[in-house]
Amino acid sequence: MPEPLPIRLSTRGCPNQAIAFDAKYHNEILHIYRADEQIVLHRYSATEIYQILQSLEKQFGQKYFPLANNVEHLGRGDERPGLGMTILQIGINTNITHAQGSSYLGPCLERLGYCEWNNKNNGIQWRLIQENISERQLLQDLVDRF
Repeated sequence: MPEPLPIRLSTRGCPNQAIAFDAKYHNEILHIYRADEQIVLHRYSATEIYQILQSLEKQFGQKYFPLANNVEHLGRGDERPGLGMTILQIGINTNITHAQGSSYLGPCLERLGYCEWNNKNNGIQWRLIQENISERQLLQDLVDRF
């Protein structure tokens, strides 16, 4: 099976601060690349994404959750609950840089149809718009949408 072409997405935030990036799902890993380069910024396994979604659903249901990826707060362990903190707490890759990848993972979750952005450039938040996502469904959606 040929390797898929990357999908161009952008982080959320003010237009002059948003970062274009490429994402593709290959070999059961969602790879996030610097736009137009083959430099991998972040990798999330399907298993990790599934665990993140399960944790967000348990914590927030369909309420909005923040980006929550401030490097200082993550480092001290006092970041508020949200996407970045959830990535850190899942424990598959417990480094702060990986948790800060939430800026990229959020738009990927939107592309999957699982999350909705609050359309605010300041105070970025998402909410789950699909609940009870099965691991099987996630795997199929990753293949279909990336």
